[in-house]
Amino acid sequence: MTEGEKKSIGGVDTSPVLAEGKVVSDKQADVTLKFLEQHDHEFGLITPEKEKKLKWKLYIYILAILIITDLMLFVDKATLSYGSLLGIFESTHINNTQFNNLNTLFYTEEKVYTIRRVHESTKSSIEQKVFKPHQFWETVRDPVSWLFGLQAFTLMMANNLNLQQNLIFVQMGVSNLGSTLVSAASGGFSVACSIVAAGLLRLFPNNAAYWGVFWCIPALAGGIATVTVPWHNRIGLLASIIIAGNTFGITYICALGWTTSSTSGHTKKLTRNVIFMAGYGIANIIAPQIWVAKDAPRYYPAWIVQIVISWVGTPVILLIIRFILSRRNKERRQWIAEQAAQGKYGVGYVEETTEDGQVVKVEVDISLLDMTDLENKYFIYPL
Repeated sequence: MTEGEKKSIGGVDTSPVLAEGKVVSDKQADVTLKFLEQHDHEFGLITPEKEKKLKWKLYIYILAILIITDLMLFVDKATLSYGSLLGIFESTHINNTQFNNLNTLFYTEEKVYTIRRVHESTKSSIEQKVFKPHQFWETVRDPVSWLFGLQAFTLMMANNLNLQQNLIFVQMGVSNLGSTLVSAASGGFSVACSIVAAGLLRLFPNNAAYWGVFWCIPALAGGIATVTVPWHNRIGLLASIIIAGNTFGITYICALGWTTSSTSGHTKKLTRNVIFMAGYGIANIIAPQIWVAKDAPRYYPAWIVQIVISWVGTPVILLIIRFILSRRNKERRQWIAEQAAQGKYGVGYVEETTEDGQVVKVEVDISLLDMTDLENKYFIYPL
């Protein structure tokens, strides 16, 4: 094959009108390019039967791993929560402030190590891509990255509620056993909400912002009810706290998926995830400290912080993000239509060196160039 000779990867049209496009070296291209070069020609189009089988295989294996991972993230919080009912104060002679600090001891150093391990672990399954400084700086300059980090911070300011609710139940006069049973019912309610949310997301996709806002509404209503319902109305308070503490987590899930799906470029994805998790971690350090012992049993300041910052502030931020991305999509769709009118359909070229030392250009879909969402104008943001 001579220098400048071109071939098609992934079924891309090799029409001459597509000759102009971005050119990158093979090291800068997406790691899946090599895999496609080796195996893409071996398989035809996927059949509906195979697609269904593959989908369920992904659901079973990946979903199981995600469930176990998510469980491990909350085991420490649940253990501390039940420990407050089973004598941790008496056995360790700690006060309420020291108990709150227990929930922040594992966030700073260990979270940094965990993030590093997750990033490094990709080497075991796919090749580690080259860190691209320009993608890092683009992430820093992109306001959407900071808005996602900010909403992670604002929402997680309410994350300590699940730890504190058992203490509130006891202060309301509920027995330790009763508090445990209420917590079990609370967990069942959370599972039911998650199942409903999953069904709604499947029925009405591409509405991450709206669903994130939607699941903050019950939490907001529960929070307002908690500070307004009379203290002697235990049933009303229990219901309000359960609703407030077990619905906004779905917003976090929506936002976490959205922050990754709304960007492209390996380095940019990693950098944006770091910003997101930084907001998450900082909030989880601060959140336990808003529950001050002198404010017991109503904890009005803590509830006000959660209502205003977490359940009002977070939806506002999500809607701002949606507005920005929607405006970008409108501009891009117009640009894509103009490109299509000129016969351009989003391809690029990867320069590779053959065994005999010749440089060839491999025509690929633009998605294989590891470009960021701002570089790749064909990228349409999910909303």
